[in-house]
Amino acid sequence: MTTRDKRDWSTYNESLVNRGNLTLFISKDFARDWYVRHDDNTPRKRGGQPKYTDAAILAMQSLRLWFRQPLRSIEGFVKSLVAMLKLNIEVPDYTTIALKFKEMKVRLPLIPKDRNGYVTSLDSTGFKIHGQGEWNRKKHKQTDRADWVKMHIAIDNDSMEILAVEVTADDVQDPEVFTSLIDALPETPSAVMGDGAYDTFAAYERAYTDGFDLIAPPRDNAAVHPNSDAPHVLARNTHVESLRVNSPQLCCAIY
Repeated sequence: MTTRDKRDWSTYNESLVNRGNLTLFISKDFARDWYVRHDDNTPRKRGGQPKYTDAAILAMQSLRLWFRQPLRSIEGFVKSLVAMLKLNIEVPDYTTIALKFKEMKVRLPLIPKDRNGYVTSLDSTGFKIHGQGEWNRKKHKQTDRADWVKMHIAIDNDSMEILAVEVTADDVQDPEVFTSLIDALPETPSAVMGDGAYDTFAAYERAYTDGFDLIAPPRDNAAVHPNSDAPHVLARNTHVESLRVNSPQLCCAIY
C-alpha cells in the first residue's frame, strides 16, 4: 500500500479548509493613542493642528505592508475593524496617511534573525545618471560613454530584506566592495552567496576569518593551487574541484 493510500483524507481536507480560517485578536487599547492630545507636552502651533498621532499613521502603514494592499483598501479595512470593535473613532483617509507618512522620519527595525545564522546574497546593478549632463550630451551629440553609478546590495535570503547598500562609480568592480558590504551587515551570516565575480582569494580569506561559507561559482578558467596550504585557498580548491567533477566539460588548469 502506498503512502497516498494511507492518507487520512478527512484530516487532510480539514487542514485545507483551515488555511482560509482567519482569526483576529485586536485590543481596543490602540484607540487611546489614536488622536493627538494638545496639552503641555504637545502644545498647539500656528495653523492647522494634527489630528492623528504618528502611531496611528504607522499602524495603518504597517497593515498596508503586511497585507500588501493599496492605501485605499487599508482605509476600508481599518474602517471595518473599527466598526466591528464598536469604537467611536474616525479613520484617516488614504491621502492623509500618505502625506503624514512622508513627514515622519521612520526607520524600520531589522527583522530578528535566528541566532544560528542566516544566508545573505550579494549583487550589484547600474543606474543611469540623468540631468543637465544628459541634456548637454544629446544637444551636442556627444558619443562618449554615458555616466552611470553602481549600487551594490546585500539581502537576507529568507526575508528579502536589504541589509547593506554601497553606491560607487561604474568602474568599481564587485569584489572591491565585498569587504565593505560584509562590514555593514548587522550580524555575521552563516553563508554568503554571489556570482562568479566574488570568486577571489580575498573574499575566501574574509570568509575564513569571519567564519562563514562563501558560495560563489568559480570562473570557467578557474585553477586549483595544490602547493598552497592556506585554509582559504584550500576552501576555494575544494569548490573548483567540485565544479570540475560535476561539469566534466570544464577543464581547470592545475599548477
